[in-house]
Amino acid sequence: MNMSMKHVAGTAAVGALVVVVLVWAGLPLATVLPFAFILACPLMMIVMMVMMGGHGTDSWSDHPVDDRDSTNR
Repeated sequence: MNMSMKHVAGTAAVGALVVVVLVWAGLPLATVLPFAFILACPLMMIVMMVMMGGHGTDSWSDHPVDDRDSTNR
């Protein structure tokens, strides 16, 4: 199984577990599912960024900047 499939499987498993726990705690499924769908995209983006090593750093800041522009002479 490649890394992206592990990511999808892990995210789906955690999401399903959260839904099961909330329904087990007494919340109706009709209340839980809309919030699960609304939160699915942002949470998956956060998990994906963390797994890929993003951690909020800017990869461009490590490269030297060349201020010379030959078009504006």
